[in-house]
Parts: sequence; structure tokens; C-alpha cells
Amino acid sequence: MKLKEQVMDFEVFKNWFCNVVGQIPTLPPMPKEVKTTKQKIKWALEVCPESIKDTFQVFSSDDPNVRAEMLAPLINPEYATIGYNMKGYDAVILNGVANHLTPRQLRMLSDCITELLPSPKELVEQNAQELVDQYKGGSYAPTLAEYMSLLPMARTRYRNFIYCDLFDDNSGSLKEKESLLGLDIMESAVDFEKEDLTEEDKVDIIKYCKHDVWAAMIYYIVSCTSFVGAKLDVADAFGLDVKAAYTATNGTLVARALKAVKQKFPDEMRESIDIPKGLKQYIEYALPKDVIDKVCNLPVYTVKGAKHIVQLFGNEVVYANGGIHSIPRNNVWAHTCEEWGLWDFDASSFYPFLMSYHGTLTRTITDPASFRHDILERRLYLKDKKDATPDEQRMQKALKGILVTLFGISGSKFNDCYDLYKCSQTCRVGQLVITALANNVFNQIGKSNIQIVQCNTDGVMVFMRRDKLEMLKDICKTFTEITSIPIEFTEWKATWQRNVNNYLSVSMDGKIKSKGEWLTTEIQTQTHKLRTDSGDNQVAKNACQEYLINGKDIVEYIYSCQDITEFVVNANKGNGYKIVREFNDGREDEYLYRCNRVLACMDKRNGGIKILRRRLGEVKKYRSPSTPDNCELINHNLHGESIDKYKDKIDYMWYIMQAVSYLQDAGKDIWFEMQADKIIQSPIYKE
Repeated sequence: MKLKEQVMDFEVFKNWFCNVVGQIPTLPPMPKEVKTTKQKIKWALEVCPESIKDTFQVFSSDDPNVRAEMLAPLINPEYATIGYNMKGYDAVILNGVANHLTPRQLRMLSDCITELLPSPKELVEQNAQELVDQYKGGSYAPTLAEYMSLLPMARTRYRNFIYCDLFDDNSGSLKEKESLLGLDIMESAVDFEKEDLTEEDKVDIIKYCKHDVWAAMIYYIVSCTSFVGAKLDVADAFGLDVKAAYTATNGTLVARALKAVKQKFPDEMRESIDIPKGLKQYIEYALPKDVIDKVCNLPVYTVKGAKHIVQLFGNEVVYANGGIHSIPRNNVWAHTCEEWGLWDFDASSFYPFLMSYHGTLTRTITDPASFRHDILERRLYLKDKKDATPDEQRMQKALKGILVTLFGISGSKFNDCYDLYKCSQTCRVGQLVITALANNVFNQIGKSNIQIVQCNTDGVMVFMRRDKLEMLKDICKTFTEITSIPIEFTEWKATWQRNVNNYLSVSMDGKIKSKGEWLTTEIQTQTHKLRTDSGDNQVAKNACQEYLINGKDIVEYIYSCQDITEFVVNANKGNGYKIVREFNDGREDEYLYRCNRVLACMDKRNGGIKILRRRLGEVKKYRSPSTPDNCELINHNLHGESIDKYKDKIDYMWYIMQAVSYLQDAGKDIWFEMQADKIIQSPIYKE
């Protein structure tokens, strides 16, 4: 079912445009030993080397037949055309080309997309007039009438081709992805406002356009192939066409697979929720009435940030829109010993079971019995089948994708599965069920034998006497018998919790699990997103992990690290209008690219990175988050780069102090250790 794939990108100037199309090579199966994102990047660069740029097709407005020649490879039904922000930009520009717009008109169309559409409707004409005033003089010189006539086209995509937008279900820019992948993130030196381009200008623009096409390929191979493959599996399993698999968002595709019928429900904004009969007795037995009443009547959708906080099982428990979390306190850690151990017990496929077995499924699915039998139960059967065929394995993954997606899209107003009351009911009943389970475990095992380390949306972690494990399993078995929700157990060796959103845990076999930006260095999320915060200052975070888990000296780790990418800190323009590097020796500020990578350097002449924002008519500078005081730019391709050329430049002490700050609270050793039935002050780092 999978098509051949190619990547496309446009560059549009005032009187000239170019388009680059590059075919993705046939990829061999990814080796089993390739697991981490760094390993995937290395593999992607091997199977799709930079030399592939020489095979890319280049089309430009210099060619009088550009329309026909450019459309030919794109409308080929054997190919899916991939791009980043395809729906919002490239497919719209392509439609302009298909409708015979001149290069000048294409640039006006581009202005409509980037400058006018984001504006409120009542300000569109005013902003268009500002553009007209700004562009007076020269050969470009648009009129207000031209902008307003092209504005409708800014909402219309070319549809006579199969395309896939990597920006769907995603965030951030392609340049941010390139930065995290360690690729060259430098941009063309040609001014985007330049009207009369020289041949040298055009060569430079095409060079960087080719680079973005190749970078999008690498990003697709590293992060998106499995995501798109899962969409293709869903389409194949449910008889949907290949164009839908590539073009639709994951949520839209799932709604089509489930044959959801969009409806209006009179209880859409109802704040109070009903507890299903099959769960009511269990919840009311385990939790105080005032807690149940508060959660069932929490004004989640009409009051921004509404939440309810209670004290249960030795934790501060926070109920809020979308989830629950609890910890005994910030900066707490626990380590297994001979008498005490750490266990997770998680509700498997928690929300799908709630929705299917307890009536909180979106009412847009008109055959709930089929959902339970054909999707939920079939997925569990295939998951547990030891001799599953490749087709059955793909089906299992497709069904899992549907189950993972369903809850989120039931709360999405523009999805056919939208049913806000049922989404709210699923969430809040789930919160009560999990805290009821945690409270039962705590009360039945006894506070002298157990501590609740954390409670989250679908599971609980406990620090407990080892001789109580069978009792814990019996309590969870009873829970499953009552609720039909299965429980899975995982034993952990140690955990360190900075706060509810940041923790690090290591399993008995050495597997690391982390959440938040505190000590997380894996840039790939569970889907196809790359995390900017996890790409920053990895050397300090890895040093902390090695110290906590293996007892390795932080200073030794940082000084011995040979991977230059671990020292990188990302500095992006964000919502500012410019980003600059300051200098401490009298030089003027250096204007930077939208996305930048920096190192902490010893050269004190180099200043920090500042973002320029306009506030009340004044331009003000704001420090780029988490960047050092003295910055060295490192925006070129980092793959194969030796750290030796930087050793005399790197300010190693800055990274060491960053690592120490991760393990201390405001410079003080205020950490607390779980020991038996007590929590005592105990630092995790000793200088």
C-alpha cells in the first residue's frame, strides 16, 4: 500500500521562485540494534547521504514551461509528496502555480499566507495596507486590490496530488528539527526582500532549498516513517484509500476508520459528570465523599486552569483538566534495598477500557459493541499472540494507534469523534478510579508498609515492603475483577522526582525512564515529535544520570565527553522579531538565524544571546532561555565533527555548574529520601 515518496519545498521571492523535488531512496529495514535517536540519525545519514542532493529536480520561474514540468512528478499517482507545513504553505503556492500566477503574484500570495491570514478578520485589510505602504517603489509594488483578490487563494490547496504534511500533529519549525538532528542550520545570505536576483543569488537560494529538502528527508526517516507507516496500516485495515492515509491527520484518519458520525449533543458544556454504575461502589468505598463531589463537579471547561487539590495516601493530589498527578513532596528519591522495593502498577489501555466497558465512549461511534470486539479485544488478542504473523503484527499496531488516539480526538472540536461530555467523563472518572485504587492499596497494606511515590493518569508507583507484593497483586486482581481493567507491574531499582512533571527512574535491568526537561536527553517523543528542551545541554544531564545511576563523577564525565553535540544549547527566535548575539568588546550586535546552536565558551569577548521583542512601542532585549553568558556559534553540520578543535574554547565549568544545579534546589541540598515509612532529608549530590 505504501507509495514511493518524494520531498518538495518552495522558495518564493518578489519576482522569482524555485521549487525542489527530491525522491527518497528505497530504505532497507532498520537494523534491530538501532534504538536510540542518535543511532537512528547515524543510520539515516548512511542510507540517505547528503550526496543525494545531486539527484534532486530543480524548477524555477526562469523556465517558461515551469508549470507543466513541475506538476509532472507531483501528480504522479505512484508517489506521495512530503513536506513540512505542506497544507499551510507549499500546497497553496503550488495551487497558485497551477493557476498560472506570475512570480510576482506568487509572492503576494505568500504574503497573504504568512502576513494576512494570521490576522483577525477585521484587521486583514489594515495589515494589507501596511504591506502596500512598506513595499512602495520598485517593480514589486503590490496594491491593496491585488492583495484582497488573492486572499481567498491563500486558503486553497492544490489537491490533484497525494501529499503528506509532517507538520500535522506536530509543532515547531523544520529548522528546529534540523538543529536537533545536528545538521547544518545556516540559511541563505540572500535578502528575502530583494527584487532583482543575480545568478549567484539564485544558485545560493537553490543550494539552501535543496538542503531543506534533504533535511526533511532525514527528519522523516528518523522520526516519521513509523508514524506514517502506522497511518497506512490503519487505512489498509479499515479499507481507506492511500491518499487519506498520507493526507489526513492521524485524528481525522482514526475518525474515518471508526466511521464516526459527527453530531451535536445537548450536554456538550455540562460540568457535572455521572459515575458509571459499574464503578460507583468501588469509588465511593475508597474515596471521601467531598473528593468525589468536587471532581464530579469541577468546572473544567468553563474556568481556565480549574483544579482541585486534596491530601490522600500521604500525597498532595491534584485533579485538573486532562489528568491527575500526585507526589509526597518535591525533590524526593527512593532506592530499593533488601526489605523494600519500588513497583509501578499501571492500568493497561486504561481509557479504552473505561470507554468501552463503562459507557464513556464517544457517542459518535454508533456501534460500541463492534468497537469493543473488533478493536479493543482484538488488539489485546493480537498483542498476546506469540506466533503472530507480520500481517497480524501490523494489525495490532494499527489497532493500538486507534486506541491511543481516540480519547484525545473525542475532545477535539473539529474532529468527527467530538463528544466533549464523554471526553470529560472519561477523564474525571479515570482520575477517581486511579486514586481509588491508590487509596485502597495504601489503606489495606498500611502506611507503615508502603509509601505512594507518585500517582498519574493511568498508574501508581509505590515504595513498599517486599513481603507485601503478593498482597498488592491480590488488591489489583480484585480491582480488575470489578472494573475489567487489567493491571501491569514493573519493578524499578531507583527513582528521583524533582516535581510532578520531572523525574528519572531506572529499572532493575538498567532501562531508563524520564519525564520532563529535567534530566531527559532523548529528543524523540513516543510519536514523531522532537523535543527542543531535551536537546539542550545534554552533557550536563547525562553527567547527572551517570552520577545518580552508576556513581560516576560529574566533572570526570563532562571533561571526558567526546561528543560535541552533547554540549549544544539551542537558541531560537521564538516569538521575538529578531535574535542577536551581544559582544563585550564594543562590537555591534550580531543578527542571527531563526534557529541557532551555541556552546558555552571561554572567550569573554563573546556575549550572550538575546531575543528582541517590541513592548509598548519600544524594542527590548530578553535573554534567550538557558543559554550561557558567553556563546560560541556552532550552526554547521556537526556529524563527524571532532571535539578536539573546541576543547580550548569550551567553558567546561559552566556545564559542570549546570549539572550541579540540576541536582540541587536553588544551590541547596534540599532533597528527601524515602526510608521505610519515613521521608528524611538526604541530598542526592555531595560535592
